[in-house]
Amino acid sequence: MTVFNAFMCVIRRNLVTIIIFTAITVGFSLINFASGDSAAAFTAEKPGVICIDLDNTELSKSLVSYLDETTSLHDSSGSDRDDDALFYREVCCIITIPKGYSENISSSSDGGIEIRTTGDSRYTLVEMSLARYMRVQYYYTGQGLRGEALAKAVGESVADNVEVIMKAPKDSTALSKAATYFSFASYSITACILFIICLVLTSFNDRNIFRRTAVSSMNYNKFSLMLMFCCGMYALAVWFAFTVLGVVLCGSALLSVKGLLFAAGSLVFTICILCLSFLLSGVLHSRNAVTGIVNVIALGSAFLCGAFIPTSMLPDAVLAFAHVLPAYWFIKGENEIAAIESLSLQNLTGVLVCFGVMLCFALVFAVSGLAIASHNRRRE
Repeated sequence: MTVFNAFMCVIRRNLVTIIIFTAITVGFSLINFASGDSAAAFTAEKPGVICIDLDNTELSKSLVSYLDETTSLHDSSGSDRDDDALFYREVCCIITIPKGYSENISSSSDGGIEIRTTGDSRYTLVEMSLARYMRVQYYYTGQGLRGEALAKAVGESVADNVEVIMKAPKDSTALSKAATYFSFASYSITACILFIICLVLTSFNDRNIFRRTAVSSMNYNKFSLMLMFCCGMYALAVWFAFTVLGVVLCGSALLSVKGLLFAAGSLVFTICILCLSFLLSGVLHSRNAVTGIVNVIALGSAFLCGAFIPTSMLPDAVLAFAHVLPAYWFIKGENEIAAIESLSLQNLTGVLVCFGVMLCFALVFAVSGLAIASHNRRRE
């Protein structure tokens, strides 16, 4: 109970620091979510076209009808007005179907239609649509169809559309927000756990307190187990708090199987940082040293591993170095979870590799920390 009270006393003294670290995560997440919500979503827009039909036959009317379905067709308002519309980009092209178009298609694949265009990207869509129509028309012309029969056959063929089904998950945006949140949270989790646990363990590792504990009636092994238990409970409390906060900020995206994977990844990362704090507490002997090292590790990992800056914007040399930091594998794993379309062992391979690497880091930190603690105990 004495160990627990001492642990809670350190937490209460540094509660403001913990709140600041938490506020940083919430602030960055809300700013990112707001910028993502304000971004305009993609919407399909038909390009504006003016079509002048001088032939006025069944075949030319079929082409005009097709253009009306695939583009935003504007009525012709005279040569000058049409030129103004083209100049001011109200339309991307002016298509003129010449008189005699129905007779010309037998000798010309496009029937001699005239096109004036701005040459921008919108015209590319019109060009593709026209090319499709002309290919179908040329095929049926080769089959000997003419006039109304040709117009009907072409119209029925180009009316067939392929239904496109997007395989991406419907909640991809929410999952992306969740990955972003946990990326930011990696900084706060690292700072909160390292700062408090290193302060507590450094205080108990003070030479006078260590000797006083050693000669007291308290069993030293029991004391060490109680100290590790309190550190573990604190780390779990930090993990649980940030997970609950993630549910509040990200909503139902975390109340799913993928949400459990996000939580599992953050738990593995928390264990890794807990083991790192055991290691650092064995080599740090003052509060100033703890503050400096924690800032270097937390901020350094955040900038190098993609918490504050997306990994896609980081140089290859920086990412190569970031492989030696646990935060890199945590953030990479969370991003891979967000990108998974369907849950299967094959799709989860990359995520499991990231979890495994973090556990290897935790094992190395724990073994190194125990070795340093054993050395310090023999020295005292």
